[in-house]
Amino acid sequence: MNTLNRPDSGMARGEHMVIENESTKKTDADLETTICDLIVKQMQRHPEKIVIIDGETKIKYKDLLKRAGEVTGELRNRSVEPGSLVGVCMNRTWELVAALLGVMQAGCAYVPLDPAYPKDRILYMLTNSGAEAALVNNDHTASLCTGLRELIRIDKTGSYSDSSIYPSANDLAYVIYTSGSTGQPKGVAVEHKSLVAMRRAMREKFSNEELKGVFAGASVCFDTSVMEIMGTLSLGGT
Repeated sequence: MNTLNRPDSGMARGEHMVIENESTKKTDADLETTICDLIVKQMQRHPEKIVIIDGETKIKYKDLLKRAGEVTGELRNRSVEPGSLVGVCMNRTWELVAALLGVMQAGCAYVPLDPAYPKDRILYMLTNSGAEAALVNNDHTASLCTGLRELIRIDKTGSYSDSSIYPSANDLAYVIYTSGSTGQPKGVAVEHKSLVAMRRAMREKFSNEELKGVFAGASVCFDTSVMEIMGTLSLGGT
């Protein structure tokens, strides 16, 4: 892994092992597609398809992308520029997925933050990453993300919407922090082209039948969640 070109940052640029091997097989045209583009293409083909089952709530592609566009629109309205890092500290509902997708669509990279983490750990990750803003979903999660330029309650979004896809293949998609078991947590940054390569590997491994019911059990603070959520959505799974 290479150190990110970011002053005083503990983050490192990293990719999944499978992705590093797969990406060498891609053409330039393949790598210019982002995971956001691929999910939007699925929505255009199957807008009414149910893609998330959250307890008794069933979410269609069109509903998910509408909510993601509202997150993108809010970030743009608040002048959170493409390339910025945005913390996402939310409880686990379908709107968490919309928030992650909306951040990426805005050309920003999301930094997932578990509301169960101690506040000092969350503040360290926000400060260390240089996050410009954070998305939260209630008073508790808001109280964990203090000191940022912008603190956005997802239940207050909806006044602005932007369905544009701002990132390119080489832009960061997310930064996930390690456990910090041997010291302070370190951020690992992953670009969109790596997610596209992950999606290609999933396409080769899983059939459409297997993708009809993917259990998303991993915390969004772990890399596995990216495959379970973004990989599945980009392949038309549920």
